[in-house]
Amino acid sequence: MMRNLFVLLAIVAAFAAQSSIPSAVAGSHDAEAALGLQPTEPPVALTRVAPVSLADKRGRVVLMNFWATWCAPCVREMPSLKRLQAAFDKSVFEVILISVDRDPRVIAPFYERLGLDNMAVYHDPRSRLSRQLAIGGLPSTLLIDRNGNEVGRVAAAAEWDIPAALALIRRYTDVSPLKAAAVE
Repeated sequence: MMRNLFVLLAIVAAFAAQSSIPSAVAGSHDAEAALGLQPTEPPVALTRVAPVSLADKRGRVVLMNFWATWCAPCVREMPSLKRLQAAFDKSVFEVILISVDRDPRVIAPFYERLGLDNMAVYHDPRSRLSRQLAIGGLPSTLLIDRNGNEVGRVAAAAEWDIPAALALIRRYTDVSPLKAAAVE
């Protein structure tokens, strides 16, 4: 009986040791898990992505968000994207909004109503860019590193101003939001 108890304890201890994740590894995945970010492995170079020129964004981390005015989750997500952009200087990090609305006249009033003046907005009315980048639904967001490589994507709405999101962007930019704000 005692021997069975020791065997059981040894099995439980072995299982616990195998299932524990070192804190450094766990910390690096916390942000991705909180946001639903799926890493792009290996990272994909984004070369020709009209209407956006990523060539002039080199050296910056870019969060490219695909959305539409009629998409309720997109609308809910917008204020957090605005706050995320406000936390970082545009010289190191930039949120780019890609509207897939068919009618371009609906974008500006929406943009103004929500006060999204700190983010660039582009228009992809025929979803060419969306198809090129295999965007499956809205909202969808791509994380692009300083070299123009897609390193991950979120295929749903996310809260972009939570600590996990700030930590993720900080990891890619190597700049804290406080340092970034001081640059401005």
